[in-house]
Amino acid sequence: MDAISDDTVALETLQGVKFLQRLSPLLARLQDDACARDRAGNRELFYDHLCGLILLTFFNPSLKSLRDLKSASRLKQVQKKVGCRETSLGSLSESLRVFDSERLVEIIQDLLGQIPNATGADPRLAQLAHVPMARCF
Repeated sequence: MDAISDDTVALETLQGVKFLQRLSPLLARLQDDACARDRAGNRELFYDHLCGLILLTFFNPSLKSLRDLKSASRLKQVQKKVGCRETSLGSLSESLRVFDSERLVEIIQDLLGQIPNATGADPRLAQLAHVPMARCF
């Protein structure tokens, strides 16, 4: 059974969707990534869509698998904020091999540049031996 079985329950429990709208302009630069290999011209899941869906996993621990992301992509609220249609499990699976994660470095640097003097906010941050990172999938 899908983690998200109906829109009513999902809209009440799905978190972080509003933050996707703020990130959309930054993610939009990924829209054309790896499109050259789409010779049929029928690609519906773009890199910016995938990033939006994956970002939902940070706010929703119940989204643990590609199947869960497929279910989330059925929700009208998610489709509107991410800009995608309902996606297939095959498209999600393929996208993890097709899209270049290095393209995210520039976006992450832009986001870091928007943080006002992050190390000055809390002196303990300056003492970190490494930069904390989040991993998904």
